[in-house]
Amino acid sequence: MTYAKEIDGVVGKGNGAVVTALFFKPQPPRGVGFPCANTDTFSYVQAHVTSASLTLTPKDSQGTLLRDAGLGPCGPFTIPAR
Repeated sequence: MTYAKEIDGVVGKGNGAVVTALFFKPQPPRGVGFPCANTDTFSYVQAHVTSASLTLTPKDSQGTLLRDAGLGPCGPFTIPAR
């Protein structure tokens, strides 16, 4: 099961999306502050590393760019080397 469906199974249908919106998206101290959150899709992160940067690209189980809970694309996120 996806994380959202696990939450739904414990506290009732539709609450997985509520937890994502109320806990994962808001900035601290109210939430975690994830720039992208989709708890109802099986996904992974593809990492590309060079001497200049680290690029993280979240993808769904089909290899397509993950979408932020149906809103917009998640990433890719690039972190420059120091």
